[in-house]
Amino acid sequence: MNEDSGDIQEETPREELFSTQQSDENISEEPPEDPQPVSPLSFKDFLPRPLEEQGSSEYERFGTLVDRANSFLEDHRQYDVRTCETLEVQYTWNRQVACTDVSLVRGRRNKDPYIRGLRLWLVPSEAQRRTSRAPRIGKVDFAPRDQFEQLGELLGRMNETFQQEPIPGEVLTVETLDMEQHTDGMELDLDSCSWHENEAGCTCCSCLRSQTAHLYVIRVFYLEGPPAGEEITMVDFVPRVVNPATSFIDDPILETFPKLTSQARGWVRHHLERGGRITNLQTVSVRATRHGMADSQRSSYIEGRGGVLFVKILRLVYVKGSPSRDGVEVQPCARTFAPLQLNEDGYRTKPQFQTVLKTMEEAVQWLRIADCRVISAETLTVKIPPHIPRGWAHLVGNESLWCRNKSPGALYLVMLRIYFEGPPKDAPSARRPVPPQPDTGHSNCILL
Repeated sequence: MNEDSGDIQEETPREELFSTQQSDENISEEPPEDPQPVSPLSFKDFLPRPLEEQGSSEYERFGTLVDRANSFLEDHRQYDVRTCETLEVQYTWNRQVACTDVSLVRGRRNKDPYIRGLRLWLVPSEAQRRTSRAPRIGKVDFAPRDQFEQLGELLGRMNETFQQEPIPGEVLTVETLDMEQHTDGMELDLDSCSWHENEAGCTCCSCLRSQTAHLYVIRVFYLEGPPAGEEITMVDFVPRVVNPATSFIDDPILETFPKLTSQARGWVRHHLERGGRITNLQTVSVRATRHGMADSQRSSYIEGRGGVLFVKILRLVYVKGSPSRDGVEVQPCARTFAPLQLNEDGYRTKPQFQTVLKTMEEAVQWLRIADCRVISAETLTVKIPPHIPRGWAHLVGNESLWCRNKSPGALYLVMLRIYFEGPPKDAPSARRPVPPQPDTGHSNCILL
C-alpha cells in the first residue's frame, strides 16, 4: 500500500490468525497452552512475489496464487473456504506490501502501481472432513467481447460455455472485477497480477489516449469436484435517488446500503427458485450520471481527464441446479465493520485509524455472539469526507453509495463487510446504530 508515514499510523499485528505476510507458513498447527475458541471466520492472503530481484516489474501470475492457496489448504485441513476475493493493493517500489497493517490508504495517482492478490475467507472445517481430501479451488475468467456487450449477454455466454465445458466442481464465488483495457488493441491479460493506474492512457496532453477504457470482468472461483452443472444468475439492487443534485457542485442523496440488503431479503423470500443456492454478495461500483442514475448492465465505461461518478450497487449471485441446504430459508443480511479512529482530526493533522487486523477482531467477536452462518465477505475501500467527526466512520460505510473516482490525495478507509444468514441473535450493533431511513420506494432490481 502507498502511505505517508507522517499522516498514517501503523500498528504491528499481534494476531497471527489473520496474518498476511509473504510466507504461507504463518498459521500455527500447534495447539496453544490455553486453547482459545475457534474463530468463526478468518482470512489468509496470497500476494504475488517478484519474479526477479528488487526493482523488477514482473510478478507471479494469479494462477500461481491459486496453486499456493491450494498448498496452504492441503496443510491446514482445519479450514474450509467460504469465499474467495481478489484484492487490489497499492504499493511503492521501496516498501514490502502488507494488506492488514493500515486502514487508511491514499487515492490513486497517475501511473500508480498496483498488484492483485488472493484472499481466502476461511471457516472452521467439520471434524469428519479434516481426515478427508482437502478442499481445492480453481478459477476461470470471462471478459466482454467488446465495450458494447451487456453484462447479461456476457453472463449468458458464460453459462452456455459451462453447458458445453462444465466446471470441474461447484461454484464457490462469482466476482465482478474492474480492469483497464489497453487502447492499442492488446488483449486484456486477465491472469496478470500487476498493473498501473491509467497504464493505457496518456495524461500529458489532451489526446485521445487520455481516455482509459474499463471493462467489467467476471471471475468464477469453484471448489474442485464432480461437475455440478450449475447455472449462474445475478440480481442487482440499485439505490434509488432520494434527493437529486440541485447544482454541479452538489451530490445526489441515495438510499443507504441497509435499504438494499432489505430489498435483497424481500427478493430472496419471494423469487429465489427452489434449488437455488446463494454463493455470495458483492458491492460493485458502476458508472453513474450526475443525477445518480446508473445502468448496472453496462460491461464497460470510459475514464477521461475529468471526474467519473459512481453508484455502489449490491449484486447477489446464486446458482440454479444446486440442492437447497437442509431446506433452510436464507435471509441475507450484512454488517459493515469500520476501523476505529484513534485521534481527533484537525486542520494540520490527518485522521489515524486502527489496523485491519483490529477491525477483523471486532468482527469475529460480533460473529461469536450473533451465532450466524457466514455467506460471504468482502474488503471495501470507502472514500471518507474531510474532517469526518470521530466515531462516524461506520456510518460512511453504510451510507456512501455515491462516490467520485479516486482523485490524487483522497483518503480511503479499508472496511470489512460480512454477509450472513439472518436474523442474528442478540448481537450488539457496531458502535453506533445507523439511523432509520424513511421508506421512499423500491430500489431498482435488475435480474441478469
